[in-house]
Amino acid sequence: MIAPALGGGLLRLDALEGSHGCQPILRPWSGKAINHAERAMFVMVPWCNRISSGGFWLDGRHHDIKPNLDDQPMPIHGTGFMKVWDVVSATMERVTLRLAEASVPPFRFEAMLEYHLGENFLQISLHLVHQGAAPVPYGLGFHPWFCWSAGDLLQFGAGHFVVENQHRLPVEIRQVETGDYNDFSLPRHLMADLFNGTYLDWDGSCEILRADGHRVHMTANGAARFLHLFSRGNDGGFLCLEPVSHTVDALNRPMRGEALPQVLSNSEMIETEMVISWL
Repeated sequence: MIAPALGGGLLRLDALEGSHGCQPILRPWSGKAINHAERAMFVMVPWCNRISSGGFWLDGRHHDIKPNLDDQPMPIHGTGFMKVWDVVSATMERVTLRLAEASVPPFRFEAMLEYHLGENFLQISLHLVHQGAAPVPYGLGFHPWFCWSAGDLLQFGAGHFVVENQHRLPVEIRQVETGDYNDFSLPRHLMADLFNGTYLDWDGSCEILRADGHRVHMTANGAARFLHLFSRGNDGGFLCLEPVSHTVDALNRPMRGEALPQVLSNSEMIETEMVISWL
């Protein structure tokens, strides 16, 4: 179920099980609040996660960006998840949405978002074209809320991990060591408490081995080469596996060169794709 009026977000994604009904893959929207965190999935554009310092400097000028959510002290997740997207086309299998956005300078862009539903997969494609006169750094990402139970296991490969401070801002890069708390190279449960951080050198895929016997697979390609993981513990009921094109607050504190937002000149494009499949 797709909601163009709610940031083009996805309200639910279920696997059909014949006479047994539906099995949720993503945590369904509660229907009780118009809030980005209540959606099953939303897109992050034109930046991912948080921006500190009230904005960022570009070519000698500070661009002020105010917090966009009441419960967050910093602007977060861009502007696209709060906007109404136009429906370009819609069939039972494919929906294409469009957003023309210039409400937060210096970002001025047109974004296209396409959902393609197959028998056992959902493919989501996102691309953005910069429409401003001067070059501007951009970022893209997906923010799915996967269903999670205490008996589930997670597996993916990554080489380095960005450690965050109490404000959820990056402070250092650490190598992922075999058997450490942030190592998911072999299937394992989540940690007991809050987990929030970005993986570099991500291999582009994740697998959730669910206690109910389902296997949920997520892959990403294009600009979203990093993986941000957010959970509130093994009993939290959800797991956010977020393919992103840059690290948190990369406009102010880039962790290393390849995690920088991509600078686009007029008419240049950035694009990415995520596929969620299930067995």
